[in-house]
Amino acid sequence: LNFHGTGASFIERFGGTWDASLIAMIEKPMERLIVSAKRRGRGHGGWSKHNLYLEERWMEIPIDIDPPNLSSRILAVREQIAAEWVSDLDVVMTANDMILD
Repeated sequence: LNFHGTGASFIERFGGTWDASLIAMIEKPMERLIVSAKRRGRGHGGWSKHNLYLEERWMEIPIDIDPPNLSSRILAVREQIAAEWVSDLDVVMTANDMILD
């Protein structure tokens, strides 16, 4: 297969087929990530960067990652884009026919 652009190594890493990465994702267990965000403190939310009396406050947000659910959502988006492309290509063909006539 000849690849170009930035996606070549991604596809090759998963065996060279379009669905190999999704199959690998389906086999992964559920994970939980913790994202830390600065809630308040120096230089945030309009507070002065130089005020040494302001305490840094952080909040942690747990995010559950469900790989099988994520892969099915990716496939649903792929299906929607494919359906839109089919109708767009019909419009392009009609416009092309009108130009050539």
